[in-house]
Amino acid sequence: MSIVLNIASNIAFNKAVYEKFFAESYGAGEDFESFVLSINGKEYTFGDVDIRSKRLIFAPPLVSFSRRKNIIVTDVNGGDTVVEQWGIQGYEITIDGIVVDMKKHRFPGDKIKELHELFALNQTAIVKSGTIFESVGVKEFYITDFNLRGVPGYEDTWEYQLRALSVKPLQFTLSA
Repeated sequence: MSIVLNIASNIAFNKAVYEKFFAESYGAGEDFESFVLSINGKEYTFGDVDIRSKRLIFAPPLVSFSRRKNIIVTDVNGGDTVVEQWGIQGYEITIDGIVVDMKKHRFPGDKIKELHELFALNQTAIVKSGTIFESVGVKEFYITDFNLRGVPGYEDTWEYQLRALSVKPLQFTLSA
């Protein structure tokens, strides 16, 4: 009988530690992985995890940035090259994440639909908050690709990938 009680108390302890860790480490807006986007006045929160609420969530995604320089190189006599011009391209952004139905443990259709709608909008996403985006100076981007696939054996968990290109708002200077 003491073995059963010991196992039950270990399970309860592990669950409490697990919930405390996630509540402290992954609360929405509390860590660098979380961010909020706005398109057409609607906000999308990524990194929305609260194990205790047991609801549909966008867990904190992995975000990666890639950037290149445009250079114009000219060959000169003797085999040397000269860089004549250069500029920096915008960022290529990849957002890899999961959607989980923590409450009913069923297909997270509402969040999948929300991601599909986010991709289908032909407007730029404005970064309302997000430490990682602020760190690289990305304030706005256009979503170019959307990929979705289920996690084998887990009906309630789906992986998604959004790919995007950073953009800067057009600025005009008028002089009189």
